[in-house]
Amino acid sequence: MLNFLLALFIAFFSFSSAQSLTGSRILALLPETKIQTQYSTFFEQLKERNYSVAIKAGSDKSIELGKLGENLYDHILFLCPKCTKYGKNINLPSILKFVKNGGNILFAADSEMSQFNYDLASEFGVVFETKESAVIDHTHYYNVPTSNSTIKDTVIARNLNFNKHILPHYTDNKSQPEIFFKGIAHQFNKNSYMNLSILSGSLTTASVFKASKDKLSVIPPSSQLSGYNLNLVSVFQTLNNARIAFIGGTEMLKDIYIDIQKSDNIYGNSKFLKDLSMWTFHESGVLSHSSPLIYKTLDKISYESYQIKDSITYQVNISEYNQGKWTSFAANDVQLEIRMLDPYIRTTLDYTPSGDLEFNTFKKVITLPDKYGVFKFQIIYNRPGLTWVTITDTIPILPLRHNQFPRFLSQAYPYYTSSFVLLGGFVILSALWIFSPTFNK
Repeated sequence: MLNFLLALFIAFFSFSSAQSLTGSRILALLPETKIQTQYSTFFEQLKERNYSVAIKAGSDKSIELGKLGENLYDHILFLCPKCTKYGKNINLPSILKFVKNGGNILFAADSEMSQFNYDLASEFGVVFETKESAVIDHTHYYNVPTSNSTIKDTVIARNLNFNKHILPHYTDNKSQPEIFFKGIAHQFNKNSYMNLSILSGSLTTASVFKASKDKLSVIPPSSQLSGYNLNLVSVFQTLNNARIAFIGGTEMLKDIYIDIQKSDNIYGNSKFLKDLSMWTFHESGVLSHSSPLIYKTLDKISYESYQIKDSITYQVNISEYNQGKWTSFAANDVQLEIRMLDPYIRTTLDYTPSGDLEFNTFKKVITLPDKYGVFKFQIIYNRPGLTWVTITDTIPILPLRHNQFPRFLSQAYPYYTSSFVLLGGFVILSALWIFSPTFNK
């Protein structure tokens, strides 16, 4: 308990200048620094959350992502989809090392995306549509006032993932979603537990080539990327809990699209980008836990080892970091496994709401299996939108001593009886023989 509270105390004061648990340093890569005014609302939103945003041109040769094995930035905004290459110190190995060290990325694409950016996205299992493609919708669309085009490629997307850990302002308020999107679609392996779709198309949304946007009946849309299979925004979380968000178009981050809808009753681009960036930068959906406490239920004392069929209590405190503060984490699906190669016990931990405390205590009274050996007490909790939690303790379970095993004593009674009967019989026969008249003669 003390170690858990100390960890929360250190985390709070280490990052008191920003709400992110991983740091406040952001590197924004643009085609040219002068276009940063197009993203002024989004950048201002980040600065209001106490982030330090360094805006650089993607071709800047002086940029370094890390030095001496440490990241120089905590988060990167890739807003330069046309960049065929970045500074000499930014390449695929350096970006992957940045993520391996715990860095987070927000990546935006468009219809003129370079091969380098295609390769970068594919490292995380994301495949964007080919160049010169676009997402259109002839039912749910918006005509941008500043555009003279009649092409319906500004889509009004409403198919959001109802995940309270990623989009809390949407799930809590249940406001009407209205996300304005212009860009290209992407896909990923649906069986991947690391990828998660956040915003997808409607039944009338399709991905087509630019040349066919006015002639949709001539060149049909992709059979795979249409309707609900068409991903507009998705996220990826690595095994070390680094997070990457993929957005199919830079336009939805620009002021012109954020300013379209600012009604409090509408969940628009501004609220959506705030939720998405908060999750990507570890401001929400982060779990923390204490060291497990394992003790005998009767005497409430922890031991280095236990015996078979002992009644023990397992308990652990779990807390969730959400929107800049630690709160108690509530879930009915936290499972404990006691395993030696295969699980001998798999049980769900119970919790009692703690009220105003910053954590909930999950506990369970367990009778250990009738099997001795070295067991792992393990919790593996992987849920969409939350950081992975793996808690492992290795504890030996010993057999009973011989004087503690009543079955050994009861089964030995016939042998003890036969021994004494044989001994008594020998004494009786010997006495009869010695004192018999035959022996005296």
